Amino acid sequence: VVDSPGLVDSNGTRQDVCNFFSIKKFYQEHPTIGHRYPNLIFILINAFDNRFNGPNTSFVKSLKCLSKLNLVDTKHPNVVGIMTHASHLGRNQEEWISTFKEKRNLLKSIIFKYLNVKADVVALENNAHGEGLEIVDDFTELPDGTLQPKNLYDACRCLLVTNNDNYGLIAFNAAFASKKDRISIGFRVKAKNASLESLSKEEE
Repeated sequence: VVDSPGLVDSNGTRQDVCNFFSIKKFYQEHPTIGHRYPNLIFILINAFDNRFNGPNTSFVKSLKCLSKLNLVDTKHPNVVGIMTHASHLGRNQEEWISTFKEKRNLLKSIIFKYLNVKADVVALENNAHGEGLEIVDDFTELPDGTLQPKNLYDACRCLLVTNNDNYGLIAFNAAFASKKDRISIGFRVKAKNASLESLSKEEE
């Protein structure tokens, strides 16, 4: 699992450059997965965000940055979109379903436009219990009856199976296992703090 800093950082362009180059350096220097495509890339967008379509929006800028990192596999698509804070898509079931369908289709079209891959988009509520979502076995139920995070698992599993990525599927299944080993930090590339450190010529 690779946890990367966000693209289009709120601390400005210089910090965004530092984040970009830390991700690039990670995939150039990692001893085993360097210069390889990730099995999965999650693209997150907040359901509160109603301004994500257009060349100057933060979302589109982040997709453009991702494209330049050469991590998206256009032959074997490895992207899944996740719409977070999903309870805020609508005040009632009908509105929720309508809004999610509209935003989901728009996000899929934007991802395809800038990354040249077809990607599924799922909804996830970060605060399921606080939002009062019904508990169904090991999951919680979204307003349209979808169980989360089973919806994310199903989208990822479908993608990995389609790509014949058996190793990726084994690793992904381990993340959803009932018993997990303690997480340890492995190879790491820390992004510079633009306000404290000088940028290299390449970063400039």
